[in-house]
Amino acid sequence: MKFEILYESLMGDMNAQTVIHKFRKYANYIDGLWIDITENRQEGGVTLDNIDVDANMRGQGIGSKALSVLIKLADDYNVRIDLDMGGDSEIDLPSWYSKHGFNWDGSKMVRYPKQNLINNI
Repeated sequence: MKFEILYESLMGDMNAQTVIHKFRKYANYIDGLWIDITENRQEGGVTLDNIDVDANMRGQGIGSKALSVLIKLADDYNVRIDLDMGGDSEIDLPSWYSKHGFNWDGSKMVRYPKQNLINNI
């Protein structure tokens, strides 16, 4: 038992790491998309620090599509997503993220995974 706890603390959240790896792999193939996502070891899950679309490519749904992919991965692996909404933006970020299922939880926006019936069988 002690070994399992030590192993988990050293390895972190394998589901969160899988989500990060798969999302980065997806994002690498999208021109004009920059993402910064990290594992949230204190609270579990992942933190989306930045999702940015090149200015001349905005309005084409690139950011929304990328966020939808992240949300699907998070739901599949039962991982919550926290947001870091620091910095400047031309759009109302809280409204944009709310449209994608994020809600205020204290001082930050969070999206908890939806129950995935396939993974819970």
